[in-house]
Amino acid sequence: MKKVLWINSLLLLMLTSCTLKNYHQFKRCDTLNQQVLDVDAQEFGETNVFEISMDIYKHHFSGLLVIKKKEDQVYRLAMISHIGLSIFDMEVNKGHAKINHIIPALDKKMIVKLFESDFTYLFSPFSEGVVKSIYSTNKDDVLLYKIKEGKELNYYFIRAGKIAQIDNCNSLFKLKSCSLKYIDNTLQNVNIQHFGLKIKIELKRRS
Repeated sequence: MKKVLWINSLLLLMLTSCTLKNYHQFKRCDTLNQQVLDVDAQEFGETNVFEISMDIYKHHFSGLLVIKKKEDQVYRLAMISHIGLSIFDMEVNKGHAKINHIIPALDKKMIVKLFESDFTYLFSPFSEGVVKSIYSTNKDDVLLYKIKEGKELNYYFIRAGKIAQIDNCNSLFKLKSCSLKYIDNTLQNVNIQHFGLKIKIELKRRS
């Protein structure tokens, strides 16, 4: 039994390891200016409404996420359940997030920190990061930015000037992955998966 658990743990570590070996199709671009990020900012209107689904350990939450743009790079986010219960209320201000309200079931230091980090990605990518390397592939128009942000590394997959995916890593493992999908250059879907934690967040723009 212990051997089986050890093998399963090893396989999990291999699958979630975060080194460039897992991005073998990409080649380093030494000719690109590493201080220039060829990425379009996320465009949000005054009011945006998404269907939201969150699985956090044994709890499931769903409802609507309302995103209101207050000013340039300043957004207010409010999640409301389908029966009108306020789940959380937060503000993202130029790369910094702050929770104003959150229900007791989610009011845990680690969960609050994850929420602040996850939603900051949508509005302020590269806010305090340093570009370490840029990679490209000949198969399509995807660029891969390797960016150091604090003690962690983020791998940003850029397609047609838009962020398609973000892999967040420490020195050994992939901690989470965020994928973004667009229709006519408008963000439609967001999926955030935390590895090693039973936390998943999905957003779908409401038409």
